[in-house]
Amino acid sequence: MSQYNNYGQDGYGYEMSEKERPWPSQSGSLSGSHPSLYSFYTPSTSTYILPIAQELPDLHKKTPDYMGFAICSLIMNPIFGILAILASERSKDYYFRCKYIKARQYGQFAKGFALGGIIVTIIMWILVIASICNYYRRFNVW
Repeated sequence: MSQYNNYGQDGYGYEMSEKERPWPSQSGSLSGSHPSLYSFYTPSTSTYILPIAQELPDLHKKTPDYMGFAICSLIMNPIFGILAILASERSKDYYFRCKYIKARQYGQFAKGFALGGIIVTIIMWILVIASICNYYRRFNVW
């Protein structure tokens, strides 16, 4: 015998009893061949929890953009310094547009470019000094 739920007699809230189902019971299988009519016509009681995609900013602590570090890198190595300043400015821009994850990411890029420029400059100075010392040692110019 058919039953109507509290949606009325218009057919939208119609539920089939176990005896009226033309397909086998789905209690033993994970996915049946026919979905339940109950799941189509009644609202779901389950809730969905969506993850937070953007963190709220700490108003007392701004995301670091490493502009000072980028300027120091510009003085030591202009190529990496320009890249670091551009990434730092992009970090500030994303922060003011309230995209805090992107702002933090570009701040880290700025730090990486600046640190890379400083390290490359130090290695180049070591190589230049070593080649000068090798030149003076080879030709006994000391």
